Amino acid sequence: MTYSVMLMRAGRIRLVGILCILIPILTLTFISASIYVARNWFILTRHALSNLGATEVESYIIFNSGLIIIGVLSMAASVLIILESWSTNRLRIIPTALLLITSIFLIGIGLFPMDAAPEAHWTSAVLFFVLIGFTMLGFGLYYLYYREVLLGILGILGLVIDFVVWGIAPWESFGITGVAIPEILSVLVPMIWLIIFALKILRTGKIP
Repeated sequence: MTYSVMLMRAGRIRLVGILCILIPILTLTFISASIYVARNWFILTRHALSNLGATEVESYIIFNSGLIIIGVLSMAASVLIILESWSTNRLRIIPTALLLITSIFLIGIGLFPMDAAPEAHWTSAVLFFVLIGFTMLGFGLYYLYYREVLLGILGILGLVIDFVVWGIAPWESFGITGVAIPEILSVLVPMIWLIIFALKILRTGKIP
């Protein structure tokens, strides 16, 4: 391997780490900003996050553009991981491909507002929240196999929480009629996972 190729690979790996740090930060920023702008009417217990992206409300540009930007960054990170994994560990490509597909549906949520293109919006949203759980499962199994215990356990936990918040938790008995809280909870572990994943990359200079 030539020196220039080594430098290119090192830069690519570092970029993955930077992207994976940016994604949770931007997710928190865009959602928080959208909720703040819509604070006069948006209620976490009564609405879906998608309500923030309806074209008739003041928060729609922040929310929808945020989802698209986050989705594009996630796609970019996925492609870079796949390129790196192709020559080092092709097994890692399987969960990363799931992440890539999940990112496409995240972009779809932002591209198709709930009131302008309801069918495309809800299809994108449902597939995103289903796939994010299976993406976490894929990474969880992969990292448990390679004895990266923290990333492995968090990956499995991501699927478990996804299943609980959408399939088991009796939200209405808690007075929660909207889906914003389940939506936030279902992406919380993936965001924590990404931060830990990114810090490992930036600290070691390689993808775990």
